[in-house]
Parts: sequence; structure tokens; C-alpha cells
Amino acid sequence: MKKSLFGIIRIRDQLARLIVLRGPRMSRSVHSAEYIALREVLIEARKRVGLTQAEVARRLERPQSFVAKYEAGERKLDVVEFVTLARALEREPAELFGAFLGVR
Repeated sequence: MKKSLFGIIRIRDQLARLIVLRGPRMSRSVHSAEYIALREVLIEARKRVGLTQAEVARRLERPQSFVAKYEAGERKLDVVEFVTLARALEREPAELFGAFLGVR
């Protein structure tokens, strides 16, 4: 990386380095196409088992609003929550994730 005469890294070089280090960016939005597809898989899995949001929430020992918020796209699930949710829906996490990958 080139430095200026004063030993300071130029801004354009700093930006280029940041772009290389970051690589391709993933969408962090719950409104991205990928997250919408995941939500649809989770909603379909819940309905297929014949559970209401309140029943899923009871199985998760969480308030009903927890289920409503991730289904509506107001909240993201982390990996541990996804696994717990899959089991509450009587599905294997890998099976649900595979369904998500098939939708994408």
C-alpha cells in the first residue's frame, strides 16, 4: 500500500483495502428476498403442522408476539432460535433449511 510523503495512508488506498477485506456484502434486511423466502418456509411449516402462532410460542416458551414478529419480518432469528423453532414445528432443522434453499 502506498503512503504519502508524510507516512499517512491515502484515503483512496484505505477505501480500496476496505473493499477487498469486506468482500461481497450480504443483505442484512429482513425485507431481502432471501429472508422473505425463509419467513414463507417457516409460516408454511407452522400451518402444515396445524399450529397457531400462540401454540408455537407456548412450545418456545416465548410470547406470541415473538412468533408474530419474525413471521411479519419485524425481527430476525439467529441460528439457535431457528433450530429451536424447527424442533417446535416438529421438523428437523436441516429439512427446513433445505426447503428454504429449494425456494431460493
